[in-house]
Order: sequence, then structure tokens, then C-alpha cells
Amino acid sequence: RLCRGEEAVAQALFLSASLLNHGCDPNAHAAFHAGGGGLARGRAVTVRAVRPIQPGEQLLISYGAVVGSAPVAVRRAGLQGSHGFWCRCVGCEDPTRAVLDAAFYGGRAAEPGAAARADPRAWREAMRAGGEAADSAAARAEARYIRGGGGG
Repeated sequence: RLCRGEEAVAQALFLSASLLNHGCDPNAHAAFHAGGGGLARGRAVTVRAVRPIQPGEQLLISYGAVVGSAPVAVRRAGLQGSHGFWCRCVGCEDPTRAVLDAAFYGGRAAEPGAAARADPRAWREAMRAGGEAADSAAARAEARYIRGGGGG
């Protein structure tokens, strides 16, 4: 579903891409865009690795804000509201990351009830920033991969 502000402007179903699971520290980025021909009929999804992926490793994209763009409590509240699940990914469950989040966000991430007090506008901003950061990270990772000879 594509939105402009609060107004939905498009909706699509990509069967293969719908199999990609969420991770707040994803190893891939999915970009939905116009383009392509044939069966795509002008709509396409491109999935790019943002870091090396080992054989058998699950591909993970972020359904919302990524690690470093919002505290765990805000990311979890956003995913609960938008996708109906409580995130248990490595980015949320790893105690080391929780300590780093708490330090980065001045302890707000560790406060009881932080998710309930999260400002929805701040969450939307984090989502926007996370998407831009993921797009930028995907482009940088792809360039490094190409410069490095494709990792093989």
C-alpha cells in the first residue's frame, strides 16, 4: 500500500516479496517502484542485499523503522500497530543493542511505558528516516559489492 501523507494512493500484492520476513537490522532492502514490463505491467519490487548474506541465511527486510533510527520501544509499538506483531528480531532482543539504544536515546528506550507514550508523529518521522536510511544504505552496499567484484 502506497500512501501520500494519510491518503492511500496505491495497493499491490507481490507474492514472492510477501515471503520476506521483518528484521529491525535487515540484511536486504525492498524498493517498490514503477517500471518493468511484461508480467510486471509497470509495477515492480527490487530486493537488494545491504550486506553479505550467507547461503541458507534468511533474507530480512524492515517493515518499519530500523535499528539506530528509533528506540526498541518505538519500533515495537509501530510494528504492533501497523503489522500486528511484537518484534522479537535480533535488533530488538539482543541485550547489547538495548543498552546501546538506551544510551543513544538518553535512557528513554528502557523506561516502562515508553511505547505507550510514543508520539505517533515521531514514529512517522522515524519511519520516513528509516526508509531514507535504508534506501541510502542499499545504494552504498550495492556500490561496495560491485566495486568488490560481486563478493565471489
